[in-house]
Amino acid sequence: MLRELTSLDQAIKSANAVLSIAESSGMEVSEARLEQDQARDELTKARVTIHSFQTDLVEQDIQAGLQIASKDSGRGKSCLGRAQPPTNGVVIVSGCHLHRSW
Repeated sequence: MLRELTSLDQAIKSANAVLSIAESSGMEVSEARLEQDQARDELTKARVTIHSFQTDLVEQDIQAGLQIASKDSGRGKSCLGRAQPPTNGVVIVSGCHLHRSW
Protein backbone atom coordinates (compact mmCIF):
# COMPACT_ATOMS: atom_id res chain seq x y z
CA MET A 1 0.00 0.00 0.00
CA LEU A 2 2.87 2.38 0.68
CA ARG A 3 3.99 2.12 -2.93
CA GLU A 4 0.49 3.01 -4.17
CA LEU A 5 0.17 5.94 -1.76
CA THR A 6 3.57 7.21 -2.84
CA SER A 7 2.60 6.76 -6.48
CA LEU A 8 -0.52 8.88 -5.99
CA ASP A 9 1.44 11.56 -4.12
CA GLN A 10 4.00 11.71 -6.96
CA ALA A 11 1.26 11.83 -9.61
CA ILE A 12 -0.34 14.79 -7.85
CA LYS A 13 3.01 16.59 -7.60
CA SER A 14 3.75 15.90 -11.26
CA ALA A 15 0.33 17.21 -12.36
CA ASN A 16 0.85 20.30 -10.21
CA ALA A 17 4.20 20.94 -11.86
CA VAL A 18 2.69 20.68 -15.35
CA LEU A 19 -0.20 22.94 -14.35
CA SER A 20 2.23 25.49 -12.89
CA ILE A 21 4.16 25.63 -16.15
CA ALA A 22 0.95 26.00 -18.15
CA GLU A 23 -0.27 28.69 -15.76
CA SER A 24 2.98 30.63 -16.01
CA SER A 25 2.62 30.45 -19.80
CA GLY A 26 -0.65 32.33 -19.45
CA MET A 27 -3.04 29.41 -19.83
CA GLU A 28 -6.23 29.12 -17.77
CA VAL A 29 -5.93 26.13 -15.43
CA SER A 30 -8.21 27.07 -12.54
CA GLU A 31 -10.63 24.19 -13.16
CA ALA A 32 -7.79 21.69 -13.19
CA ARG A 33 -6.43 23.25 -9.98
CA LEU A 34 -9.80 22.64 -8.31
CA GLU A 35 -9.71 19.04 -9.47
CA GLN A 36 -6.23 18.71 -8.01
CA ASP A 37 -7.81 19.51 -4.65
CA GLN A 38 -10.03 16.47 -5.20
CA ALA A 39 -6.99 14.33 -5.96
CA ARG A 40 -5.37 15.49 -2.70
CA ASP A 41 -8.63 14.69 -0.90
CA GLU A 42 -8.50 11.16 -2.32
CA LEU A 43 -4.93 10.81 -1.03
CA THR A 44 -6.03 11.95 2.41
CA LYS A 45 -8.99 9.55 2.35
CA ALA A 46 -6.68 6.69 1.37
CA ARG A 47 -4.30 7.53 4.21
CA VAL A 48 -7.20 7.52 6.67
CA THR A 49 -8.82 4.41 5.21
CA ILE A 50 -5.59 2.44 5.48
CA HIS A 51 -6.15 2.26 9.22
CA SER A 52 -9.34 0.29 8.63
CA PHE A 53 -7.27 -2.54 7.12
CA GLN A 54 -9.69 -2.70 4.18
CA THR A 55 -7.25 -2.66 1.31
CA ASP A 56 -9.99 -2.67 -1.34
CA LEU A 57 -11.31 0.66 -0.02
CA VAL A 58 -7.81 2.11 0.10
CA GLU A 59 -7.24 0.97 -3.48
CA GLN A 60 -10.48 2.67 -4.58
CA ASP A 61 -9.36 5.97 -3.07
CA ILE A 62 -5.92 5.67 -4.65
CA GLN A 63 -7.32 4.84 -8.09
CA ALA A 64 -9.77 7.74 -7.95
CA GLY A 65 -6.94 10.12 -7.09
CA LEU A 66 -4.67 8.72 -9.81
CA GLN A 67 -7.38 9.19 -12.43
CA ILE A 68 -7.85 12.82 -11.44
CA ALA A 69 -4.11 13.54 -11.37
CA SER A 70 -3.60 11.85 -14.74
CA LYS A 71 -6.47 13.79 -16.29
CA ASP A 72 -5.17 17.09 -14.91
CA SER A 73 -1.64 16.36 -16.09
CA GLY A 74 -3.01 15.69 -19.57
CA ARG A 75 -5.00 18.91 -19.49
CA GLY A 76 -1.91 20.86 -18.48
CA LYS A 77 0.15 19.29 -21.27
CA SER A 78 -2.64 20.07 -23.72
CA CYS A 79 -2.60 23.69 -22.60
CA LEU A 80 1.16 23.81 -23.08
CA GLY A 81 0.72 22.48 -26.60
CA ARG A 82 -1.60 25.38 -27.40
CA ALA A 83 0.52 28.04 -25.70
CA GLN A 84 2.17 30.55 -27.98
CA PRO A 85 5.94 30.43 -27.71
CA PRO A 86 7.57 33.67 -26.67
CA THR A 87 9.14 35.78 -29.36
CA ASN A 88 12.74 35.03 -30.17
CA GLY A 89 14.02 38.48 -29.47
CA VAL A 90 13.41 41.52 -27.38
CA VAL A 91 13.43 44.93 -28.95
CA ILE A 92 14.63 47.71 -26.72
CA VAL A 93 14.27 51.21 -27.97
CA SER A 94 16.28 53.80 -26.17
CA GLY A 95 16.71 57.41 -27.09
CA CYS A 96 19.79 59.30 -26.05
CA HIS A 97 20.72 62.87 -26.68
CA LEU A 98 24.33 63.70 -26.11
CA HIS A 99 25.25 67.30 -25.67
CA ARG A 100 28.79 68.43 -25.67
CA SER A 101 29.70 71.77 -24.29
CA TRP A 102 33.07 73.27 -25.21
